[in-house]
Amino acid sequence: DLDSIDCTLIGKSNRWEATGSLSSAGKKLLLQGKGPLTPHFLGTISLKGSDFPLSKTQEYQINVSPQLTFNIKPSTVHISGSILVPNAQIK
Repeated sequence: DLDSIDCTLIGKSNRWEATGSLSSAGKKLLLQGKGPLTPHFLGTISLKGSDFPLSKTQEYQINVSPQLTFNIKPSTVHISGSILVPNAQIK
């Protein structure tokens, strides 16, 4: 269950900037990004978190620690980084 989702996206002077967070069980995923709007939409977005509860059901309890970077180009999105799973229980 998510407690809150916050996101701000600003476009100014042919550039964009984004910040955001997702909160659940006292843990947060943080999003930050920026880049130009012209001549093409480009940019970099990072998604980071530590021990974030991804799923909590009777069958699954999975926490993740993502450290991801999304490099956005006109025709591709390149994703790099890691997603650690510090805790997982599957029944």
